[in-house]
Amino acid sequence: MAGHWPWLLVACTVLSFIPQFTATLIIGHLGQIGSIPRTGLAAAGARTLIRIAVNLAPAEVLFSLICRRFAGNSDGFGARLPALAGLDRAPILLLTRAMTMIAVACGMVFFVVPGVLFSLAWAVAAPVVVVERLGPPRCFERSSDLTRNHRGTIFLLGVIYTLGSTVLGFAFGASVGLVERAVGLPPAGIQVWISAATVAMAGMAGAAINCLGVAVIYRELIRLRGGDASASRLISVFD
Repeated sequence: MAGHWPWLLVACTVLSFIPQFTATLIIGHLGQIGSIPRTGLAAAGARTLIRIAVNLAPAEVLFSLICRRFAGNSDGFGARLPALAGLDRAPILLLTRAMTMIAVACGMVFFVVPGVLFSLAWAVAAPVVVVERLGPPRCFERSSDLTRNHRGTIFLLGVIYTLGSTVLGFAFGASVGLVERAVGLPPAGIQVWISAATVAMAGMAGAAINCLGVAVIYRELIRLRGGDASASRLISVFD
């Protein structure tokens, strides 16, 4: 399994760190020249749209590669696959994720609960697209079938992930602040690059954990349904 980590680091750097780093620099530059407001709802919306535009396609490619490599092997996580295995499913995955986001957003508008139910039922639609090569709407039906009777556990894992990410994010930000106070603030030009790198590193870690977590959940659900995924090697991804 150790041989997978260099591959994972390279994939996350190219497809997560670099796009997020670039998006942060773009947002900072546009804010300095006044092209987008610095505060308020309009500013938050503009920043979100820029990040989506820059990150969405690379994020789906990364998800495709990780799902295929870590969730699609009947021989377990240690099996060797071509470095770009699963890349051909990225366009279908992008469509699937967009449909999921729209459905969840619409569900959130109607008293929140429908949105949560959609997100739980379709929690493993992405691995289904990549591994089982099913597209919409069959991938949603398959995900709903796999997650049935396990959505409470998936919800709990999601809560743990969200709380953990929030705590780690605050801790990381506080650590950076302490270092800056200890050594002094760098020049403004360099500070922008350091800030962008910090945001990108945090985003890259979150993306990797999210992708691996969904892959693990998918394999475990397959095992519980009597499929060919080997549960004995699930934990090896963290070795």
